[in-house]
Amino acid sequence: MNEHQLEWPTIVNDSSIDSIHKIFTPAYINLPFIPTGIGHFRAKRDYVVERDNLDMHLILWTCGGAGDIFYRNESFSLLEGQAILINGMEYHKYRTSAELGFWDFRWIRFSSLHFELYDTIINDGKINPLQIANTEYDKLYTQFLTLADSTEKFREFIQSNLIQSFLTILCTAKSWKELFTDNEQSKPLERCRKYILENYPYPISVVDMANQCCLSRSSFIRKFTHFMGISPYAYLQKIRINHSLVLLELSEKSICDIAIEVGFYDQNNFTKQFKLHTGTTPRKYRENILCRS
Repeated sequence: MNEHQLEWPTIVNDSSIDSIHKIFTPAYINLPFIPTGIGHFRAKRDYVVERDNLDMHLILWTCGGAGDIFYRNESFSLLEGQAILINGMEYHKYRTSAELGFWDFRWIRFSSLHFELYDTIINDGKINPLQIANTEYDKLYTQFLTLADSTEKFREFIQSNLIQSFLTILCTAKSWKELFTDNEQSKPLERCRKYILENYPYPISVVDMANQCCLSRSSFIRKFTHFMGISPYAYLQKIRINHSLVLLELSEKSICDIAIEVGFYDQNNFTKQFKLHTGTTPRKYRENILCRS
């Protein structure tokens, strides 16, 4: 057993009550991409999963928080907006990042005779976390999930095409990553993203973020939006709201205290931004959680 594996705790499936987990029994086994499952987990601090010799593959991406991944003898954190492709036949393990304490992620499972081709392009024999535009993946995920409970005759055919679209986006992200790496442009933007993750509870301006990259405000906004698929300010607010969701669910702190803890020093602004991102208010969100407990 690899020494990295010894550091991981016993498997615990610790996810919130509003998590989604659907498994399919395929009716058509000759499709290019055979859908076998879909999920959206809001995993808590103790969430851990370990698998090996699983005859299906996994596309997994982080919507909020972070997850620690061990795969192909490498350990790394899958941060917000990043996606990976995993061969289920190979040993892999993942858990909620201990540093952030929560992990909001989505996944698609599938089988395919074409997996090796995509794995070679996307991972190149290793493991390659890629930055994706969440809006693109969110749209595909919603379509895929809507079909999960559908009686549509050609449901699996449509889902097969959607899986190919997921993989195509990853291939495109791989090309962009190589381009940015070659031009040394991704490093300062990645440094800025980590700066936001570490300092979101404090007052941060777009100028503060741009200074991390040694770029002008306008140039930084343009490059960050192109690289991340979301504006710097929207990314900061999304990080804050994601952390507030965890506190609303797992703590008894007041909404005012939570607003301050995640970087909103005006409760009215917090409520406004929260409703903009979730469609409801912090108070109603907490009430719904308590009603379902």
